Amino acid sequence: MSDQEIIEGCLNGRKKAQDELYRVYSGRLFVVCLRYAGNRPDAEDVLQEGFIRIFKKFDTFSREKNTALYPWIRRIMVNTVLNYLRDNKKYRFSCEINENNDLLTAEAEEDSIEDLFDDIAPEEILTVISELPEGYRTVFNLFAFEEYKHNEIARILDISVNTSKTQLMKARKAIISKIKMKVSSVEETKQIIR
Repeated sequence: MSDQEIIEGCLNGRKKAQDELYRVYSGRLFVVCLRYAGNRPDAEDVLQEGFIRIFKKFDTFSREKNTALYPWIRRIMVNTVLNYLRDNKKYRFSCEINENNDLLTAEAEEDSIEDLFDDIAPEEILTVISELPEGYRTVFNLFAFEEYKHNEIARILDISVNTSKTQLMKARKAIISKIKMKVSSVEETKQIIR
């Protein structure tokens, strides 16, 4: 079934089209939910709630605006997981810092470790992200994957722009640190085997 057939079927409330939408997109959307929720049970709950919202809001999907299906349902899913985190008070933000030097240091360090990502599987990177504290993980996901700017993140999460920047910087540092440890462990194992 094509996206167009899925859209038409969902607009007409056909169960077969809804099942197909779920079959085609649930895997990718589950990864989105898992990145934000940080654990499988919460991600599964959010995924189900998100699909209920998608089906309820399908009449607002506009084909005239050349809206693609996946970005539209992804946006609903991201909003669903953010609402879930907010409702369950899962946001935990650390205090703000005013030193922009730390932000620059984190960006410079990130540039210097690009080749670390070549030595680690994408699944391991997602695991590292899912292990971040909720505040770090939420800001990181909104910035890195949803491509929001800090002022947008601040508005969505009801935090200051500096808090958004700080959380992103701390998330990056934590990710870099954990990946360095994983890569170092792999290198040590290779040395032992040789």
